[in-house]
Amino acid sequence: ARVPLAEGESPLALHDFPPGPGPGTMIHQVLEKIDFAGSDAALDAEVSAGLARHGLSADLVPTLRRGLRQMLATPLGGPLEAFRLEDLGRGDRVDEMEFTLPVAVEGSSPFTGADLATAFDAHGGDQWAPRYADKLRRLEFLPLRGHLRGFIDLVFRREGRFYLVDYKSNRLGDRPGD
Repeated sequence: ARVPLAEGESPLALHDFPPGPGPGTMIHQVLEKIDFAGSDAALDAEVSAGLARHGLSADLVPTLRRGLRQMLATPLGGPLEAFRLEDLGRGDRVDEMEFTLPVAVEGSSPFTGADLATAFDAHGGDQWAPRYADKLRRLEFLPLRGHLRGFIDLVFRREGRFYLVDYKSNRLGDRPGD
């Protein structure tokens, strides 16, 4: 059951969009294909096609359009200050860039939680919560060897620097504070 909104609290743009891996995958696919500064008509066409591919109702087009427009119009902050994804031209972005990174190669020690903690101690910066590296040291996972392979949702260039974006569409709760 959904928690009712407090007085004066605005609903989230995607409050009524279905949760789950299928809808999340569909949102990622739409973001890969659209021009972030494109027209609402072009966005609606891509959203409609995505909803149909995933067996979701066409009635969700306005909801998803509103949520995506809100996301694309949100200032990214930090070193990017007021820059928004809707300001990003197609020529300055790569969607779903594949990567392969060595984790631990032949002749080296396997990668452990302690190694991860050491990296955060050395390079984490002030933005990490205090004692975050200590929490990493307590992680229990099998030591890793070989390579890590994956895809970066979005890589973009802005003023001579490159940025990585990982889209998240997880439902964290029904309230804006969630």
